Amino acid sequence: MLNENDVINYVCNKLCCLGYTILQKCYTKQRGVDIIAEKERTLVRKLYIEAKGETSSKPYSERYGKIFDGADFKTNVGETLYDISEILSKEYSKNIELQVGIALPYNPKYCELIERIKPILDRLEIAVFWVESTGNVQISSVWEV
Repeated sequence: MLNENDVINYVCNKLCCLGYTILQKCYTKQRGVDIIAEKERTLVRKLYIEAKGETSSKPYSERYGKIFDGADFKTNVGETLYDISEILSKEYSKNIELQVGIALPYNPKYCELIERIKPILDRLEIAVFWVESTGNVQISSVWEV
């Protein structure tokens, strides 16, 4: 089972392999966008990613080491979409190539939820970073990462 911190670390590793510089990495106890990465191109490409896990990363939590239930998965997807919407609202006017994404464990519950809203994610150009327990990351996106 992957917690949010695991997801963040694996996605950052993948982004570094793709030539991105990690500007910010916020773990569970920190505030802010979970991952901000940048890649130099004609226009600077800045990538903002919100991440969620499938279990709590807090040892004192009731859910620590236990898989979330269905309602938790849906709440997590909703929270990431809200956070991404806020980022787009704040950063949209800046002179950068702005891209956003959500990072989730490759889990049947998350897959089912994302599949239902995939057309709108594609239309809004929101990438999904699927993280496997092995650390492998697959990116589902309409834009080139």
